[in-house]
Amino acid sequence: MGLTFEAMTDVLKEFEVTYWTHPARPAVMFGMGSSSGKRFVLTTSVDGEGAFFQVRSVEYAHCPTTHKYFPAVAKLLLALNYHYRAVKFSLDPQDGEVAVFGDLVILDGEATSAQIMGLLSFFLNVLDEGHARLMATLVNGVDPGEAKVEAVEAEEEVEEDVV
Repeated sequence: MGLTFEAMTDVLKEFEVTYWTHPARPAVMFGMGSSSGKRFVLTTSVDGEGAFFQVRSVEYAHCPTTHKYFPAVAKLLLALNYHYRAVKFSLDPQDGEVAVFGDLVILDGEATSAQIMGLLSFFLNVLDEGHARLMATLVNGVDPGEAKVEAVEAEEEVEEDVV
C-alpha cells in the first residue's frame, strides 16, 4: 500500500508533466507555472515504504542570517506558516535557503492522482501567493501584507494595459 515511485511518476505523466529523475533516490524534479505566470521548480519524493509523499520548492529564495532584513524575513515565514498551516516555509540557518514543503501521509490506503495533483496545485498557489511578500521583505525589510501585494499587482496590471 501507499505510493510507489512508479505510481507517482505515472500521475505526473498522466498530467503531461515533464520531469527529471534523481539517480540515487525515489525523487523527481520539474517546473510548473502558476496562475500569475510565475514558474517554480519543484521536487517530489516518496519514502521507501511509500507512506510519505513530499513536494519541495527548489531555489525559492535565499536569506542568510547575516542579511540586514533577516529578522523581518523570519517573522514573515512564521506568519506564512501560521496562515497556510498545511504547507511549511523553512529557512536553513547554514546557507540561508528558504524552502517550502508540502506533505501527504498515506498510512492505510493508496494515494489517488486527484490527491497528488490537488496537493501540487495547492502548493503552487501558496508558493505564488507568498513569493511577492517574501521578495518585498527581502528588499525593503517590511512585509507588505497580502492586501497591499494584491493592490500593487493590480496597479501593475493596469499600467501594463495602458502601455
